[in-house]
Amino acid sequence: MAAAAAGAVTLLSGAAAPAAAADALVWKPCGGPFQCASLEVPRDYTDPSGPRWQLPLIRLPATGAGERLGTLVYNPGGPGLSGVMELRQRPAELEALRSRYDLVSFDLRGTAGSVPAIQCLSAAEQADIQNQVSAPRTPLQIASANRLARMVADRCQERFSAWLPFVGTRDGARDLDRVRAALGETRLTYLGVSYGTYLGAIYAELFPERVGRFVLDGALDPSLPYGPFRRDQALAMDQALGRFLADCHSQPDCPLPSESGQAIAAIHGVVAGLDARPYRSSDGRQLSGARALGVIQSSMYDPPSAWKPLQQALAAALRGDPEPMLTLADGPDLMVNPADTPYLAVMCHDLATNRDPALVPLEAAAWRRDAPVNGASRAWSTLPCAYWPVRTALPPRPLQARGVPPVLVIGTTYDPSTTVGWARALHRQLPDSRMVEWNGDGHLAYGRGVACVDQTVTRFLFEGVLPEQSLRCP
Repeated sequence: MAAAAAGAVTLLSGAAAPAAAADALVWKPCGGPFQCASLEVPRDYTDPSGPRWQLPLIRLPATGAGERLGTLVYNPGGPGLSGVMELRQRPAELEALRSRYDLVSFDLRGTAGSVPAIQCLSAAEQADIQNQVSAPRTPLQIASANRLARMVADRCQERFSAWLPFVGTRDGARDLDRVRAALGETRLTYLGVSYGTYLGAIYAELFPERVGRFVLDGALDPSLPYGPFRRDQALAMDQALGRFLADCHSQPDCPLPSESGQAIAAIHGVVAGLDARPYRSSDGRQLSGARALGVIQSSMYDPPSAWKPLQQALAAALRGDPEPMLTLADGPDLMVNPADTPYLAVMCHDLATNRDPALVPLEAAAWRRDAPVNGASRAWSTLPCAYWPVRTALPPRPLQARGVPPVLVIGTTYDPSTTVGWARALHRQLPDSRMVEWNGDGHLAYGRGVACVDQTVTRFLFEGVLPEQSLRCP
């Protein structure tokens, strides 16, 4: 923290003189200290009098423990996560910010409680997608993967053809500005994590004069197309898995062979066995190779708490008992869902550049060489985007971030989902930004009890003070 204080840069508060609200928000009690409202925004901003999305909002008023600074808008990422539900389950770090700010979040267009929500698939169709093999190899498996990928794209087009062209991040950023105006704030104070950093970065490009105190944790690189995006994730996931294995091998009850290559082979064996013969529990639930690999990938997000359950589930699976792995697959911490159509609706619209399904198996073979556990599955996860019916006319490119005031970008060295290289790239694209890199594991850095990170964020949000130079936190 001493390094953060030295020669610090002080910014004006993002909550300067409030602007007149563009739309009146009617807040009503909705359980405990929470208040809820809704906001209508145009489906198409070039046709403001046309059909409209209805977005639910939630507010947690400031506690009054300190001088109120205004409203902080929080986006939990995804895309597809419900901001309303995430704020209801508020992590401890948000509770700390509540001493000075009202906290507000909302469901993005097409997501969760928005009307409409881009939920394209029946329960049976979702199960078909989730119960695939982890990475197709045979002609029959490849044909099945293409059939299911085309089905996802077709179902979304059938049910939401009028809405799909308008679910991209640029329209989401315009919605975010409508929220700012409706809250009566001249500048937006914002905490975005994971995909929320991309939303915040696009907002900064579109509305630089309205950027207040921005914190972007677990940053995305806006210049990356979806293929390189997924490849980077595969490499980061394999790196994180290597750190999981090192941690496992430091414990006396590690069920995996001590040699890393043999340990990887054992994990491959569990997934391949479920590819060949999915496990079905007594109540009819199914564990496929794809779902098992999804558990392994999801467990990299929140170490060390998620590593021990994975270690125990792998131990049971190696004994021939996949039930603990199935329990994790059905649990609330699963972060990998190939049937998540709100996610696909945004990512395929914004980032996808490949329109040739025949390229995917070639990429899968190449990525497998560089990321033996996760490469092929991450390549195949791009397949629905090859069939996607709509995409942006503005493909991925570096931010055109002129006039953006200093913001805080955060990256984690061994983040399995948003690689630290992306945070460094976003930092370079925002010339006046500062970056904090935490030399740690897992997805996101703020709120993990790392004083160097947490104190830098708090000082910026409460006092408007940034470190003079970027920091690396041990």
